[in-house]
Amino acid sequence: MIIKGKFDVDVPVKKVWDVMLDVETMASCIPGVEGDTIKIDESTFDNIIFQKISFLRVKFKTRTVIKEKEPLERLTFITDGKDTMTGTVLNVKSTVFLTEISGMKTEISYEADMRLVGRLATFGEGLMRKKSKEIGEIVVQNMEEKIVSG
Repeated sequence: MIIKGKFDVDVPVKKVWDVMLDVETMASCIPGVEGDTIKIDESTFDNIIFQKISFLRVKFKTRTVIKEKEPLERLTFITDGKDTMTGTVLNVKSTVFLTEISGMKTEISYEADMRLVGRLATFGEGLMRKKSKEIGEIVVQNMEEKIVSG
């Protein structure tokens, strides 16, 4: 399932880039993240993420690895996780693109390819797309707040 979007912030591209590389700040933008973000190294970190999807509650233990960095332009990362309750496996490849519109304005566009295998995947694409869109909107709102205030 591919999820895409974009938004603008009234912040220089360098500041956006710096915020995006701060894994604790970025993790705090994701709804359902519980506890501390565990930084393994400069490009790898672990989280626990809780979500409620329909009547199921899921708890994904995730590892995210930053795979590609093109400073001030593009960041690609892979998140793999497994739900300890349903055994569902999650894999997300995300790329974020930064475009400087002016010295004080940046466009942030993103594309995420999400794959689920297991019990949660049986709910169908419509339900999963709706939940993913809901989570994505919250992440975008939280990112905007962190980037502008950070």
